[in-house]
Formats: sequence, C-alpha cells, structure tokens
Amino acid sequence: MGLVMPLLSKFGLSNKREFQHIFRKAFNNLSIFGLPIFFFILLTASRWTGLLGGGGFVESAAVLKILSIAILVIFFGNLGGYSLIALNLQQKAMWIYFWGMVLNIAGNLIFIPRYTYVAAAWTTVITEILVTVLMFLVIKKYTNILPTVGIFIKALAASLIMFFLIYFSGTKNLFFISLIALSYCPILFLFSGWKIKDLKNIFKSI
Repeated sequence: MGLVMPLLSKFGLSNKREFQHIFRKAFNNLSIFGLPIFFFILLTASRWTGLLGGGGFVESAAVLKILSIAILVIFFGNLGGYSLIALNLQQKAMWIYFWGMVLNIAGNLIFIPRYTYVAAAWTTVITEILVTVLMFLVIKKYTNILPTVGIFIKALAASLIMFFLIYFSGTKNLFFISLIALSYCPILFLFSGWKIKDLKNIFKSI
C-alpha cells in the first residue's frame, strides 16, 4: 500500500476513473496475497506458536487463529484508510477510527474479565471488521466506487483448495505444509486469477 498510495493520491481528486482502476487493482492484489496467508496461518497456528514460544504457549494457537481473521481484514483496511486520505476524506477516517477505538475499549472492559485473552482477540477482529466496512461505505458514498469481487472469489476458491490439500495430507511438518501451500499459485492460475503477463510485469519492476 505504501507503493500504491502515491498513485491513489495523484488521481484521487483529479481522475476518478483512474483512481477506480488503481483502487480495484489494489483490492485484487490484496485478495491474492491476503486470503492464502489467512488460511495458512489458520492451519499452522499451533506449529508457529510451538516453534516460537515452546510447549508453554500451546493455548495461544487458538488466539492466533482468531487473530488471523484480523490480519486478513487489515489487508483491506489499509486500502480503505489510504484511499480516504487520497480522497481528502481523512476527517471521516478519523471518526471511523475513533468509534473503532470506543468499541475496542468497551469490548475489552466488558468481556476480558470473563473471557480473558480470547475476548481480547475477538474484540480486535470485530473492531477491524467494523472499521474496514465503514471506510468502504464512506468511499462508496463519496465516489460510488466499490471493489469488484471476481478475483477475490477466485483467490478464495484457490485458497480453500490449498487448505483442504494440506488438511487431508495429514502432514504435521511445517516444511511440507509450506510446499503444499505453494499449490495455491498454479491453482489460482488455472482459475485465471493471475496471468503470465502479471508475472512478466513483476520481473520488469525488479
């Protein structure tokens, strides 16, 4: 998003059509990367917590699985936040973040005493979802622009296939899980989620 922001700022107030093109392309790319990361963390949470924290952190795997939802939402939340700034709607963004903060603090005060760290994780997820949805609604209100979901659906389908390939493989080895996860790329290619020209563009930019 740091690379996309200058383009959003350039066209945010001067060229609605170009802004829409960049906005939707950014959403598509975030979908392509965010969805498989979400499912990968969901499957490997216990391995990562065990690897990084040891056996004493086994219970934190469940929390990491919950927070993986927030990680996915943050992918798109960043797009919404940067877009509002590019559209000179940062004051609207400020109020969205404010109410998100209020919800987060209230949720923590109410639910943490009873449900402890699990409540903190779910409060984070709900807050991120609320903030992201509100930002996209504000963008829709002032520009009538919404992302297209074609690539998102293809990325979701490819990610689900990757998820089940890993799940039914039965392997517990993080290395082999990672190898199987690479199947996402050819599967998405078969779904026309990305094309050879996209790969060529990446190499040209290096």
